[in-house]
Amino acid sequence: MKKLLYLLALVAGGVIFTSCNNNSQDEHNPFPWKPVSTTLNTNHEDVGKMCTADGAITEDNNEAEGIIFAVDGNTAYLCAFTNLMGTTRLGLSGFQWELAASSWSSSYDTIPIGTGLYYPVYDSEKGGFYLEKRSEQITDGEVLTSMIVADTTLASSAAMSCYRYFRSRCTSDTAQDRIDFGASQGQWYLPSAQELEALLRVKDKINNLYLDGSAATDTVVASTHFGAIGGSMGYAYWSSTEFNNNSAWYRISGTGEQSYFDKTSNGGSVVSKMLVRPIRKVTLQ
Repeated sequence: MKKLLYLLALVAGGVIFTSCNNNSQDEHNPFPWKPVSTTLNTNHEDVGKMCTADGAITEDNNEAEGIIFAVDGNTAYLCAFTNLMGTTRLGLSGFQWELAASSWSSSYDTIPIGTGLYYPVYDSEKGGFYLEKRSEQITDGEVLTSMIVADTTLASSAAMSCYRYFRSRCTSDTAQDRIDFGASQGQWYLPSAQELEALLRVKDKINNLYLDGSAATDTVVASTHFGAIGGSMGYAYWSSTEFNNNSAWYRISGTGEQSYFDKTSNGGSVVSKMLVRPIRKVTLQ
Protein backbone atom coordinates (compact mmCIF):
# COMPACT_ATOMS: atom_id res chain seq x y z
CA MET A 1 0.00 0.00 0.00
CA LYS A 2 2.85 2.39 0.86
CA LYS A 3 4.50 1.85 -2.50
CA LEU A 4 1.14 2.36 -4.22
CA LEU A 5 0.86 5.74 -2.50
CA TYR A 6 4.35 6.64 -3.77
CA LEU A 7 3.25 5.72 -7.28
CA LEU A 8 0.03 7.72 -7.07
CA ALA A 9 1.92 10.78 -5.86
CA LEU A 10 4.39 10.50 -8.69
CA VAL A 11 1.76 9.89 -11.35
CA ALA A 12 -0.14 12.95 -10.15
CA GLY A 13 2.86 15.12 -10.87
CA GLY A 14 4.30 13.20 -13.80
CA VAL A 15 2.99 15.32 -16.67
CA ILE A 16 3.68 18.58 -14.91
CA PHE A 17 7.43 18.01 -14.66
CA THR A 18 8.30 16.79 -18.12
CA SER A 19 10.50 19.81 -18.79
CA CYS A 20 12.39 19.75 -15.51
CA ASN A 21 16.02 18.73 -15.19
CA ASN A 22 16.28 15.78 -12.81
CA ASN A 23 19.98 16.40 -12.31
CA SER A 24 19.67 19.84 -10.78
CA GLN A 25 18.50 20.34 -7.23
CA ASP A 26 16.34 23.46 -7.40
CA GLU A 27 12.76 24.41 -6.68
CA HIS A 28 11.58 22.95 -10.01
CA ASN A 29 13.15 19.57 -9.40
CA PRO A 30 10.62 16.73 -8.99
CA PHE A 31 12.69 15.51 -6.01
CA PRO A 32 14.17 18.65 -4.42
CA TRP A 33 15.70 16.94 -1.43
CA LYS A 34 18.84 15.55 0.11
CA PRO A 35 19.06 12.87 2.80
CA VAL A 36 18.92 14.25 6.32
CA SER A 37 22.08 13.86 8.38
CA THR A 38 22.60 10.80 10.55
CA THR A 39 21.70 10.84 14.24
CA LEU A 40 23.60 7.64 15.04
CA ASN A 41 26.29 7.86 17.71
CA THR A 42 29.68 7.32 16.09
CA ASN A 43 31.59 8.46 19.20
CA HIS A 44 30.46 5.59 21.42
CA GLU A 45 33.20 3.74 23.30
CA ASP A 46 32.34 0.49 21.52
CA VAL A 47 32.84 1.88 18.01
CA GLY A 48 35.62 -0.09 16.33
CA LYS A 49 35.19 -3.18 18.49
CA MET A 50 34.27 -6.60 17.12
CA CYS A 51 30.86 -7.95 18.06
CA THR A 52 29.12 -11.30 17.84
CA ALA A 53 25.68 -11.91 16.34
CA ASP A 54 24.39 -12.13 19.93
CA GLY A 55 25.60 -8.63 20.73
CA ALA A 56 28.64 -9.55 22.80
CA ILE A 57 31.89 -7.60 22.45
CA THR A 58 34.71 -9.97 21.49
CA GLU A 59 38.40 -9.89 20.69
CA ASP A 60 38.21 -13.20 18.85
CA ASN A 61 38.04 -12.65 15.10
CA ASN A 62 36.69 -16.16 14.64
CA GLU A 63 33.68 -15.38 16.83
CA ALA A 64 32.96 -11.90 15.49
CA GLU A 65 30.01 -11.19 13.23
CA GLY A 66 31.11 -7.68 12.34
CA ILE A 67 32.65 -4.43 13.54
CA ILE A 68 30.66 -1.80 15.44
CA PHE A 69 30.56 1.53 13.60
CA ALA A 70 27.68 3.24 15.41
CA VAL A 71 25.40 2.81 18.40
CA ASP A 72 21.81 3.93 19.02
CA GLY A 73 20.60 3.18 22.54
CA ASN A 74 21.32 -0.52 23.06
CA THR A 75 21.44 -1.22 19.32
CA ALA A 76 24.85 -1.65 17.73
CA TYR A 77 25.35 -1.20 14.00
CA LEU A 78 27.88 -3.63 12.55
CA CYS A 79 29.67 -3.36 9.25
CA ALA A 80 30.89 -6.43 7.43
CA PHE A 81 34.62 -7.19 7.56
CA THR A 82 34.79 -6.79 3.79
CA ASN A 83 33.03 -5.12 0.92
CA LEU A 84 31.08 -7.42 -1.34
CA MET A 85 34.03 -9.08 -3.05
CA GLY A 86 34.53 -10.78 -6.38
CA THR A 87 36.85 -13.74 -6.86
CA THR A 88 39.42 -14.66 -9.48
CA ARG A 89 40.41 -18.26 -10.10
CA LEU A 90 44.05 -18.96 -9.28
CA GLY A 91 44.53 -22.22 -11.15
CA LEU A 92 44.21 -25.12 -8.72
CA SER A 93 45.31 -23.10 -5.72
CA GLY A 94 41.99 -21.38 -4.98
CA PHE A 95 40.43 -17.96 -5.50
CA GLN A 96 41.72 -14.50 -4.81
CA TRP A 97 39.31 -12.07 -3.14
CA GLU A 98 39.15 -8.87 -5.15
CA LEU A 99 37.28 -5.59 -4.94
CA ALA A 100 34.14 -5.73 -7.08
CA ALA A 101 32.12 -2.81 -8.43
CA SER A 102 28.34 -3.22 -8.41
CA SER A 103 25.37 -1.54 -9.99
CA TRP A 104 22.64 -0.46 -7.58
CA SER A 105 20.28 -2.44 -9.77
CA SER A 106 20.28 -4.06 -13.17
CA SER A 107 17.00 -2.35 -14.06
CA TYR A 108 15.05 0.74 -13.10
CA ASP A 109 12.44 0.72 -10.40
CA THR A 110 8.99 2.11 -11.08
CA ILE A 111 8.57 3.72 -7.66
CA PRO A 112 11.26 5.58 -5.71
CA ILE A 113 11.57 4.06 -2.25
CA GLY A 114 12.21 5.89 0.99
CA THR A 115 12.14 9.48 -0.26
CA GLY A 116 8.93 10.37 1.54
CA LEU A 117 5.65 11.16 -0.16
CA TYR A 118 5.62 14.14 -2.53
CA TYR A 119 2.59 16.09 -3.69
CA PRO A 120 2.36 18.62 -6.55
CA VAL A 121 1.90 22.16 -5.23
CA TYR A 122 1.42 25.31 -7.31
CA ASP A 123 3.29 28.45 -6.32
CA SER A 124 3.28 31.40 -8.75
CA GLU A 125 6.29 32.98 -7.03
CA LYS A 126 8.29 29.81 -7.72
CA GLY A 127 7.16 29.74 -11.31
CA GLY A 128 4.64 26.91 -11.26
CA PHE A 129 4.30 23.47 -9.79
CA TYR A 130 6.81 21.77 -7.56
CA LEU A 131 6.69 18.69 -5.35
CA GLU A 132 6.38 19.21 -1.62
CA LYS A 133 7.46 16.49 0.78
CA ARG A 134 4.68 15.60 3.21
CA SER A 135 6.28 12.75 5.13
CA GLU A 136 9.63 11.96 6.66
CA GLN A 137 12.40 10.14 4.87
CA ILE A 138 12.96 6.52 5.74
CA THR A 139 16.42 6.43 7.28
CA ASP A 140 16.48 2.74 8.26
CA GLY A 141 18.36 0.78 5.60
CA GLU A 142 16.92 -2.47 6.87
CA VAL A 143 13.42 -1.22 6.03
CA LEU A 144 14.56 0.12 2.67
CA THR A 145 16.34 -3.13 1.77
CA SER A 146 13.24 -5.14 2.67
CA MET A 147 11.13 -2.89 0.44
CA ILE A 148 13.60 -3.17 -2.43
CA VAL A 149 13.98 -6.93 -2.16
CA ALA A 150 10.19 -7.35 -2.00
CA ASP A 151 9.66 -5.20 -5.10
CA THR A 152 9.10 -7.69 -7.89
CA THR A 153 9.55 -4.95 -10.49
CA LEU A 154 13.18 -4.47 -9.49
CA ALA A 155 16.21 -6.70 -9.91
CA SER A 156 18.36 -5.08 -7.24
CA SER A 157 21.88 -6.42 -7.20
CA ALA A 158 23.16 -4.24 -4.35
CA ALA A 159 20.29 -4.70 -1.89
CA MET A 160 19.73 -8.37 -2.71
CA SER A 161 23.45 -9.10 -2.45
CA CYS A 162 23.49 -7.58 1.04
CA TYR A 163 20.36 -9.47 2.02
CA ARG A 164 21.99 -12.74 0.97
CA TYR A 165 25.34 -11.89 2.56
CA PHE A 166 26.90 -13.85 5.38
CA ARG A 167 30.39 -13.65 6.76
CA SER A 168 33.11 -15.77 5.18
CA ARG A 169 36.49 -16.14 6.84
CA CYS A 170 39.71 -17.43 5.38
CA THR A 171 43.25 -17.91 6.64
CA SER A 172 44.97 -16.43 3.61
CA ASP A 173 44.34 -14.18 0.64
CA THR A 174 42.65 -17.06 -1.14
CA ALA A 175 39.31 -18.67 -0.48
CA GLN A 176 40.76 -22.17 -0.56
CA ASP A 177 40.39 -22.71 3.18
CA ARG A 178 37.37 -20.47 3.58
CA ILE A 179 34.97 -20.97 6.47
CA ASP A 180 31.39 -19.94 5.71
CA PHE A 181 28.84 -19.04 8.37
CA GLY A 182 25.39 -18.81 6.81
CA ALA A 183 23.29 -18.46 9.96
CA SER A 184 23.15 -14.67 9.62
CA GLN A 185 21.92 -14.70 6.02
CA GLY A 186 18.92 -12.40 5.74
CA GLN A 187 20.12 -10.20 8.63
CA TRP A 188 22.41 -7.96 6.57
CA TYR A 189 21.26 -5.05 4.44
CA LEU A 190 22.34 -2.18 2.21
CA PRO A 191 22.85 0.88 4.44
CA SER A 192 20.67 3.93 4.04
CA ALA A 193 22.29 7.25 3.16
CA GLN A 194 22.31 8.11 6.87
CA GLU A 195 23.84 4.80 7.97
CA LEU A 196 26.43 5.09 5.22
CA GLU A 197 27.30 8.58 6.46
CA ALA A 198 27.86 7.17 9.95
CA LEU A 199 30.02 4.32 8.65
CA LEU A 200 32.26 6.60 6.62
CA ARG A 201 32.71 8.97 9.55
CA VAL A 202 34.66 6.25 11.34
CA LYS A 203 36.27 4.48 8.38
CA ASP A 204 39.77 5.73 9.25
CA LYS A 205 39.44 4.53 12.82
CA ILE A 206 38.25 1.08 11.75
CA ASN A 207 40.80 0.79 8.94
CA ASN A 208 43.64 1.69 11.32
CA LEU A 209 42.50 -0.96 13.78
CA TYR A 210 42.12 -3.83 11.33
CA LEU A 211 44.62 -3.25 8.54
CA ASP A 212 47.38 -4.50 10.84
CA GLY A 213 49.58 -1.51 10.03
CA SER A 214 49.30 -2.08 6.30
CA ALA A 215 48.15 0.43 3.68
CA ALA A 216 44.59 0.17 2.43
CA THR A 217 44.31 -2.48 -0.29
CA ASP A 218 41.63 -3.84 -2.59
CA THR A 219 41.94 -7.40 -1.27
CA VAL A 220 41.26 -9.13 2.04
CA VAL A 221 44.09 -8.76 4.57
CA ALA A 222 45.00 -12.30 5.53
CA SER A 223 46.00 -11.59 9.13
CA THR A 224 42.72 -9.88 10.08
CA HIS A 225 40.30 -11.17 7.41
CA PHE A 226 39.50 -7.49 6.82
CA GLY A 227 38.97 -5.47 3.66
CA ALA A 228 39.63 -1.74 3.91
CA ILE A 229 36.60 0.53 3.93
CA GLY A 230 37.07 2.59 0.79
CA GLY A 231 39.68 0.27 -0.65
CA SER A 232 42.98 1.71 -1.84
CA MET A 233 41.49 4.77 -3.57
CA GLY A 234 38.60 6.01 -1.42
CA TYR A 235 35.93 4.58 -3.72
CA ALA A 236 32.23 5.46 -3.67
CA TYR A 237 29.58 3.36 -1.91
CA TRP A 238 25.93 2.84 -2.81
CA SER A 239 23.21 3.47 -0.23
CA SER A 240 19.70 2.00 -0.23
CA THR A 241 18.20 5.51 -0.40
CA GLU A 242 16.78 6.30 -3.83
CA PHE A 243 16.76 9.74 -5.39
CA ASN A 244 14.16 8.90 -8.02
CA ASN A 245 13.22 5.94 -10.18
CA ASN A 246 16.46 6.30 -12.18
CA SER A 247 19.00 7.16 -9.50
CA ALA A 248 20.16 6.28 -6.00
CA TRP A 249 22.33 8.10 -3.48
CA TYR A 250 25.98 7.25 -2.98
CA ARG A 251 28.82 8.69 -0.93
CA ILE A 252 32.52 8.88 -1.78
CA SER A 253 34.48 7.32 1.04
CA GLY A 254 37.62 9.38 0.42
CA THR A 255 35.97 12.81 0.60
CA GLY A 256 32.55 12.19 2.16
CA GLU A 257 30.92 13.86 -0.85
CA GLN A 258 27.31 12.77 -1.38
CA SER A 259 25.35 12.68 -4.62
CA TYR A 260 23.09 10.45 -6.71
CA PHE A 261 23.77 8.43 -9.82
CA ASP A 262 22.24 6.09 -12.40
CA LYS A 263 21.19 2.89 -10.64
CA THR A 264 22.48 0.68 -13.43
CA SER A 265 26.03 2.05 -13.23
CA ASN A 266 28.78 -0.06 -11.71
CA GLY A 267 31.20 2.85 -11.72
CA GLY A 268 32.98 1.84 -14.91
CA SER A 269 36.66 2.65 -14.53
CA VAL A 270 38.80 1.53 -11.63
CA VAL A 271 38.86 5.04 -10.17
CA SER A 272 35.07 5.36 -10.04
CA LYS A 273 33.93 2.00 -8.74
CA MET A 274 30.67 1.87 -6.80
CA LEU A 275 31.15 -0.49 -3.86
CA VAL A 276 28.76 -2.14 -1.43
CA ARG A 277 29.38 -2.69 2.30
CA PRO A 278 26.73 -4.78 4.07
CA ILE A 279 25.67 -3.77 7.57
CA ARG A 280 23.36 -5.20 10.22
CA LYS A 281 21.99 -4.44 13.69
CA VAL A 282 22.41 -6.39 16.92
CA THR A 283 21.23 -5.77 20.47
CA LEU A 284 24.18 -5.18 22.80
CA GLN A 285 24.45 -7.45 25.80
